[in-house]
Amino acid sequence: MKGIKAIQGKTQVVAGQWENYTVSEWHSQTPLASRVTSSVKWDIYYLEPGKPPLLVLQKSEGRVRFREEAIGRKFLIVAYMYEPTLNDSSSIEITIIGTEKAEILKIDLTDVNDQPISGPLAYGQTINAHVHTTGMQGVSLMLSLYEDDAQGSGHSSENDQNHLKTITAEVGSNGIAFAQFMLEPDFQRIANAYLAKGDSDEGAYHEFYVTARSMGEIPGLTSSGNVNVANPPQESPVPLEDNTSTEESNSAETPVEAEPVKSEPVTVDPGAIDVEVPENKTPTVIGAEDGLLNAYFAKKEYIEKTDEDAGTYKYTFGGNKAANKTSTPQEKEAVADAILNKAKINDKLKAEKRYTTKEAIIQSLTAEEYGKDTEDNKTVELKTFKLGPKLIPINSAPLEGKVYLVVETAGLDGKQATITIKEKDGVIKGSPDAILPVLEITEEQMEETETSEEVQGTEKNQFTVTVENGIGKVPIQLRPKSDEDLEQWKEKIAKGKEDGNYTYTFNNENGTAINAENKAKIAEIIVVNAKEGKFGNPKMESGKTAYKEDVEAVLEEKTYNKGDTITFSTYKKETEQLWLEAECAGENKNHKGKFLKKDGAYFVIGKIKEIIFPLLIKPENDTGKKWGNNYYWAASQGANQAAFNSNRSRGTRKHAGRDLYTLPETPVVAICKGKVLEVKNFYAQTHQVTVLHETNDRRKFIIRYGELAPSSITVKEGDSITQGKQIGVTGHLVGITVISGETVYMLHFEHYTGEKGYDLTTALSTGDKPFMRRTDLVDSITILEEGYKNTFGENSENQLFTEEDGKEAITELYNKYKDETWSWKWEGSEKEIEVSGKDLITIVEKMYRLETSHFKSKQYQNCGTGGMEAFGSPPYYGWDSSLFIEQPVGTWSAYEGKGLSGVGGNAQITTTQKEFVKLPSVLAGMEYKVKYIIKYNGNYARWFNKNSETAQKAYVTSLRGIRARFVEGL
Repeated sequence: MKGIKAIQGKTQVVAGQWENYTVSEWHSQTPLASRVTSSVKWDIYYLEPGKPPLLVLQKSEGRVRFREEAIGRKFLIVAYMYEPTLNDSSSIEITIIGTEKAEILKIDLTDVNDQPISGPLAYGQTINAHVHTTGMQGVSLMLSLYEDDAQGSGHSSENDQNHLKTITAEVGSNGIAFAQFMLEPDFQRIANAYLAKGDSDEGAYHEFYVTARSMGEIPGLTSSGNVNVANPPQESPVPLEDNTSTEESNSAETPVEAEPVKSEPVTVDPGAIDVEVPENKTPTVIGAEDGLLNAYFAKKEYIEKTDEDAGTYKYTFGGNKAANKTSTPQEKEAVADAILNKAKINDKLKAEKRYTTKEAIIQSLTAEEYGKDTEDNKTVELKTFKLGPKLIPINSAPLEGKVYLVVETAGLDGKQATITIKEKDGVIKGSPDAILPVLEITEEQMEETETSEEVQGTEKNQFTVTVENGIGKVPIQLRPKSDEDLEQWKEKIAKGKEDGNYTYTFNNENGTAINAENKAKIAEIIVVNAKEGKFGNPKMESGKTAYKEDVEAVLEEKTYNKGDTITFSTYKKETEQLWLEAECAGENKNHKGKFLKKDGAYFVIGKIKEIIFPLLIKPENDTGKKWGNNYYWAASQGANQAAFNSNRSRGTRKHAGRDLYTLPETPVVAICKGKVLEVKNFYAQTHQVTVLHETNDRRKFIIRYGELAPSSITVKEGDSITQGKQIGVTGHLVGITVISGETVYMLHFEHYTGEKGYDLTTALSTGDKPFMRRTDLVDSITILEEGYKNTFGENSENQLFTEEDGKEAITELYNKYKDETWSWKWEGSEKEIEVSGKDLITIVEKMYRLETSHFKSKQYQNCGTGGMEAFGSPPYYGWDSSLFIEQPVGTWSAYEGKGLSGVGGNAQITTTQKEFVKLPSVLAGMEYKVKYIIKYNGNYARWFNKNSETAQKAYVTSLRGIRARFVEGL
């Protein structure tokens, strides 16, 4: 069975608060590639006693919020990939409860663009008032503007004579009431008419504030802080008479704005309970008429199910008729489920932008049985429907990637909006907030997969879109027009920002001779020595790096004596992060907004490291380190005392985490962004910090960082933290011997899925055996390994290679070689035949798919290739240097599998790890194979075994059963 087996989230939900529901378990037959949040659909049903569940909302994410009208009612939230199931663990029944107290919490005053007011305003400008509440959704509030002449903070009755305006606003479903106050010029005259006691004039500034009170029975009045408004001199001020009152026209009984500002929920069924669509952002300008809501980068995915006919799909039964009986409704439903759950069919239909349904399959099953052993019912024609496009927000894309710029608006249909891309740090353009020009392309160019010889599109600094149905979009390509500029962009992104210099001292007693042949190698060694602080040189500053090309440039071809120095540039690696500035003119005002401009929201060019390692240096129980042999942190469960599930307390409980042994007081950092849930004592005079983490790809989980030095903790409960934030340093267990004769400093690392809640309502430490922990505890190895690989590659900026990297490399090679031909004895043919470039690249893709488990193996993810064991010295590790387009960057260690031969590539060894060549790109590995095949006149089977003709034939046969899907797509 495939699809979603179980979901997790709260069963009691407070009205007005967002709650997240996530997939906690997949059915075992669900392909790994399909186990992504974007493939999950969410339905919400209203459960009315005595009636069938009523579908009220369908969503693409498990984030929901209910209005107060839903308090006391029950709902069912269901997650699925194919068809919803309402009575198993893929659904959760929830009850909506009310908040404990109705209360006005605070009032925030901002400028018209919702930015903090940092300086004096002027008459004629606008103040935005945001009243934050709890338990008051739908309640009407009176918001009043006053000029302050009284002493102290808060509202005073002395200011009643300075009351300027009252607006009625209703608390929205997000708990916020909103109003705008224009600082009318006449307010200056009123403010100057009444003076504070002892004052001879109002001075250079007037002070304004806003109050809020309920129009109902909820008591209390809340005041904002003051904002200053410049008070320029007036030529002939007119004082007010004592009996003048502003209440006549601006009283609470007759508010200036009769209609409250209100945000209506979006529902599927108007007669159903109000279930809201999440508000993933705060509008830049909220008004009763129009405004900018959001701007972001997006990709187009064909996932919207339509009712439009897309023809039929011929399905061929692989089983016998005994397994495919369809004479009863129950049998038809079972067969339909089996067909619908076949990933191969769904993937094929999705690639053709269509889908089928369970109902359509059942209608197609008109015979009483189907199967390959029937006479006429070996196949069935399934009705299909078109998948429509949907723009999905994304937070990263590679350089040269094609994406959409999107702006969302309210009340601005038919208007033209402009969008500008800006850099956060200026990695490319050199200064923060610099405009980044990229290419505007057409929809047709967006869909093209082949690379044209001429760069398409128009380079622009600003993009103009026409808003339709609240959306404006424009396709772009993340690159400049010039190929020369593109290469400079690549270099800057790869290197980072130049940040200082490093002076290296030679320490060889006999001198170091530099010549043309060894200069590159010596430069590489110098970089390593500088990074690691070897041979009397200081260790390069944390967070900085250097490159051998810069060292080569300063090295002279001579002998450097002991004490001689060279100086070269160092770089600070900074991700290229972007934000958006949008503008659109409405009927009455011009709207401007800044979007994505905050930590955790920036768009990244390149691959985001969602998780990093909690240590900035490798632990001492890592491979090759002091305690790596006996206490390897990543060993299989229970293998040693540092591993998860090993015995504790003489076998009465199990180890709940993984221990990372370190040098004394090693900094511990947050693996990704999150919120601190708890800081408290842990074991043997150490402390722990518990953090709720949430990644940009929507994973959510709890991590307990244990055994920290108590005095080192830098965070407190409630703090929001960013990835890489130091939370403390490693401590040691006082009075407990970890390793005989040693004082062991460590980080104890525990991982909780959140199935028991994303808070500590249920404590992490419990009496539940065998771990004495909450039951959503899991082995932290997956998180730690992801972080380790993202932090400690040969180049620590390296990321794991993905299937998309393989596709991009195949595409580049296909375009490079597609027009070439060779005459070879191809695939065992007796005579030479013509072999095309397409044939060659097809074989290379098949070789990769066989060796890397279709681009999923650990070796591929870490090395960019499969089957390249290191058997010589660096830099080429025994491989033909003439076939590399890029030099290897090091090696990666792992236990070798048996492979096609059943005994490993070079006689499998199971007791020790083998070293495999690590490449800077997948393209380098694939092009090596291309050149290898050309060198040996098309005998690609020689790659598998250069001596045995029998083994080569077996290899050729094994590749015939593999599809080169990337080449087929080209």
